[in-house]
Amino acid sequence: MITAERHGNVSVLRMDYAKVNVIDLEFMTAIVEQFRAVPATDAIVLTGNGRAFSAGVNLKRLMVDDLSYTSEFLDMLSGAI
Repeated sequence: MITAERHGNVSVLRMDYAKVNVIDLEFMTAIVEQFRAVPATDAIVLTGNGRAFSAGVNLKRLMVDDLSYTSEFLDMLSGAI
């Protein structure tokens, strides 16, 4: 899902999830965990593999899954900011 690299005092987190790094609850959880796991650094670069940084939020999951999924996703998202 996410790989971490270190280049001097810069940490690079590279997303590689689904076709275009679409963000769902599982991926958002992984992103937050990776940010928290980064040791002291001067900068963190978040980038994506493939043709796009990210397609954004997986709207299909928000519409198809039940309300508890949407609530949990929004809680995770707001806690990450």
